Amino acid sequence: MIDSAGNLFVSTEGDRGNDVILEFTPSGMESIFAGGLTQPRGLAFDAAGNLFVAETLPSPSGDILEFTTGGVETVFASGIDRPEFLTFGPAR
Repeated sequence: MIDSAGNLFVSTEGDRGNDVILEFTPSGMESIFAGGLTQPRGLAFDAAGNLFVAETLPSPSGDILEFTTGGVETVFASGIDRPEFLTFGPAR
């Protein structure tokens, strides 16, 4: 998923609880945007630039996490059965 500044965000899986969201700048610099996740899958940005992440665990229910542009994490929704994909439509 690419943000409005051209940064690429990628979800990765390592050991449970050590999964991360990586951020790559247009110049190729890599950093960890968010860590300590459990099976992050789908990524989507809203119109305000907040990053939403579909996290398939904790089992049996997953969460939709919201990361503000400043990197603050909150649970946007929980109790979803293994969410995988996210998208935002155009504003109406």
